[in-house]
Amino acid sequence: MRFSVVIPAYNAAATIEETLNGVLNQTLKPDEILVFDDGSIDGTAVLLEAFKPAVTVFTQSNHGGGLRADFLCAQARGDVMLF
Repeated sequence: MRFSVVIPAYNAAATIEETLNGVLNQTLKPDEILVFDDGSIDGTAVLLEAFKPAVTVFTQSNHGGGLRADFLCAQARGDVMLF
């Protein structure tokens, strides 16, 4: 069974590093980690660069939370998606 962690983000600079480090330090590693940065203007995109290539990052101009989650689920290859 494959596990995908999907993380929608918007202006998440205050929490994204802790979130990703928490996922990366799990005993059971996910098969993929996908983050969708929905046009953040607070430095989230810069912080995400440090996690590549362990984390796949998608970016677009701001369109809202529902679209972020839908997009990530469509991109995920896992059998189970964890938010």
